Amino acid sequence: MRAFPWRLRLTVCSIGGFGLLAQALLFRDFLTVFDGNELSTGLFFFAWLFWTALGACPAAWDKLGDRAAAILEFLPPLLYLPAFLAQQYLLLHVRRICGMGEYEILSLAKLIPAVFLANAPIGLVNGFLFMVGVRRLRETAVPVTSFYWSDALGSGIGAVAVTLLLYYGMAAENVLLLAGAVLSAVGALHGPVRRSWAGAAAGMTALILTAAVVAGMGSAWQQYNGRREWQRLLHGGTYRGVFVTPQARYLYGDYCGSRVVLAWGGTVATLPGLEEAAANAAANLAECPRARDVLVIGNGMLPVCRLLGNESRIRRIVWLTPDPDFGSALLQVLPAADREGLAKVAVTPVDVRQYLRLADTGAFDLVIMTLGEPSSLVANRYYSADFFRSVRRVLRADGVFSLGFPGGDGYMGRELTGIGASLLATLSSIFPAVVLQPGVGSRFFAGASGQLSRQPEVLAARLQPLAIGKQFPPSGLYTLFDPLAGDFQMSRYRVAIAAGGRELLNRDSSPVLFRYGIFFSLRKMGVQPVWPATLPGPLTGLLVLAMVPVAAILLALGQRWWRRRSGISTVELLWQVGFSSVVGMGMNLWLLLDFQLNYGSIYLWFGLMNAAFMLGLTAGAGMIGAVSVAGGDERRIFLVLGLLLGAVLAMLGLVRELTLPDWLYWPVFFVVGGVCGAWLPAAARGMKRQRYSDRLAAWLLEIGDT
Repeated sequence: MRAFPWRLRLTVCSIGGFGLLAQALLFRDFLTVFDGNELSTGLFFFAWLFWTALGACPAAWDKLGDRAAAILEFLPPLLYLPAFLAQQYLLLHVRRICGMGEYEILSLAKLIPAVFLANAPIGLVNGFLFMVGVRRLRETAVPVTSFYWSDALGSGIGAVAVTLLLYYGMAAENVLLLAGAVLSAVGALHGPVRRSWAGAAAGMTALILTAAVVAGMGSAWQQYNGRREWQRLLHGGTYRGVFVTPQARYLYGDYCGSRVVLAWGGTVATLPGLEEAAANAAANLAECPRARDVLVIGNGMLPVCRLLGNESRIRRIVWLTPDPDFGSALLQVLPAADREGLAKVAVTPVDVRQYLRLADTGAFDLVIMTLGEPSSLVANRYYSADFFRSVRRVLRADGVFSLGFPGGDGYMGRELTGIGASLLATLSSIFPAVVLQPGVGSRFFAGASGQLSRQPEVLAARLQPLAIGKQFPPSGLYTLFDPLAGDFQMSRYRVAIAAGGRELLNRDSSPVLFRYGIFFSLRKMGVQPVWPATLPGPLTGLLVLAMVPVAAILLALGQRWWRRRSGISTVELLWQVGFSSVVGMGMNLWLLLDFQLNYGSIYLWFGLMNAAFMLGLTAGAGMIGAVSVAGGDERRIFLVLGLLLGAVLAMLGLVRELTLPDWLYWPVFFVVGGVCGAWLPAAARGMKRQRYSDRLAAWLLEIGDT
C-alpha cells in the first residue's frame, strides 16, 4: 500500500470540480429551457443521478476499466468537453428533438424522456470516471473513500469558482474554456513523469484554451449562441446582443418595430409597447386618480412607468423588478428614444421584498405589480400574505394595491379558479376591500373601502381630466371593467373560497398558490392533476418523506444493537447508503426550495450551495477516515450517524416556519453534507473488511448512492 500521490489527487479533484461546474452551467440552461419550474428541477436531478449510475456499469468490466485507469490523467478533458457540448446542444434543442415549436408547452409524456436524454452525456462520464478512478487508487487504504472525498473536495472548489466567475460577469462560455484549460493542465502535469506524448498534447491544449479566453473567443461564442437562440425563438428580427445578470441571461434586439427582450424561452419586455401599457396605466389611475408616489413592480412595466410620468400630479415613480439588476441593465441597451420621459422614474437594483422591508411606512399611494404565472416558488413569494402585508405597510391610508394575475375568458378550470380564489382570499385577509378587473389578464385592486369602484361610468369620470385619457379614451374602461364578466369570475372565486376556507390563504410557509400553479402547468402538459381534499406544503412534504427512511434506519440499527449482534451485512450496508442518500437529496432539495421561496432565483447561487454541500461531504468522509471502530463493527458509527441525521431533520422541521437569513443557508448546507457524507465511506470500509474487491465495492456503492 502506498500514499496517494499529489498529482493523482489533483486529477481526482479536477474530475469533481469540472463535474460540478458543468452541472451549474447546464442547470442555468435547463432553467431557461424549462421556465424555472420546480417540477422540471426535480427531474433534472433524477436524470443526472440515473445516468451517473448507468455510466458506472461499463467501467466495471475488467478489461475496459484497467485500460482506462492507465490513462486516467488524460481522460477528463477527452471525455468531459465533448460531453458538455453534446449535452448543451441536446438541452437547447430539446423542443426540436421532440418535434415541437419553441412556444409550445411540452407535454409531460415528452418532458420526462427529453430530460433524460438531455442529461445523459455528463452523467455517463461522471459514473465512468468514478469507477476508473477507484481502479487507479487500488493501492490506497480504501480506494472508494479516497476517490469519494477528493472528488467532493474538487466539486466544492469548482462550484465556488464557477459562482465567483459568473458573479463578476465572466461569460459562461469563457468559464467553460477556462475549466477545459485547467483539466488539460492537470493532465500535462503527468507528462514529464511518464514522458508521454499525451502530456505534451494536454499542455498544448491548455495553452490554446487559455489563449482563447484571453482573446475573447468565449465572449464571441456567447454572442453566436445568443444569435442562434434569437433566431430559434423569433425566426426574424434583428439580434442586438446579450446581457447577463446573476439571475438570468437576456437577449435583446428589434422585432416588428419594437425593442424586444427575451429570457426563459419567452418575451419579458417589449418597448415601447404603449398600447397595452396605456390600458394598464388607465385602469390603475382610474382606481387611484390622486396618486403622487407610485411603486411599479415587473420586468415589462417600463412603458407603464413612462406613461405615469406624464401625469403632472405624480411626482415619483420607483421601478422594481424580480431580478434586481434587470432594470439598470435594460436601460443601458435601450435606444435613446426609449429612454426619454423617464425623469421621474427611479430604477432601484434591490430585491423587491427587501425594498419593501426597508421602505418608509406610508411611502406610496399606488403599488402596481404585474408578474407571470405563480408556477414556481420564485414567483409565489410575491403572492403571499407575508408579501401583501409588506405592501400594505408602504401604502398610505387611501392607497391602492394593483395586482395582475392569470384569469379566464368565458371558461375557468379548477386550477385557474384556484389561483384567483387563493389570491382573493389572501388579499381580503389583508385589505378591507378588493375589486376585480376581469379578463385573461385579470387584475385585483385592493385598498380601503369607498376608494375602489367596479362601475365603468365612475372610473371613466375619474379618468377624464387626466393626461392618460389622451392615450386611452375613458370609454375604453367599459371594456376593461365588463360587469357581466366580472360577476361571473367573482362568483367562481367565491364558491371556491366557501369550499376551501382558510386553506386557500397563501403564505410563505404554506405556498398554496404554488400548488395551484404547478397543477395548472401539469394540466397544460396534458396531465389531469389528482385533487386530494388537503395537501401538505411542498417543503413539509419533503421533510415527512425524508423522515421515513431515517426512522427505518434507526429502528433496524436499534434492533441489531438490542440483540447484541455484531457486524453489518453487505445488503444492510447498501440499504443504509441508499436510504441515507434519499434523505440527503431530500434535505438538499428542501433547502434549495426554501431559499427560492424566501430569496428568489437560484440561477447564480446553485453552484455556491452545492459547494457548501460538497465541502460538507468532504468533511464527513474525512471524519470517518480518522475514526477507528473496534473489531471492525460499523454498527456503532452507523447508529451515531442515524441519530445525527435525525437531529438535522428535526432542526429543519423546527425552522421551516421561520425565514433563515440568506448567509445561514451555506453553513446549513455544509452541516447536511457533513452528516450525509460519512455514510458511503463507512460502508466502503465495511465492505473492504469483508474482502470485497475494490471494483465490486465501488460499483455497488455507486449504484446505491446515486
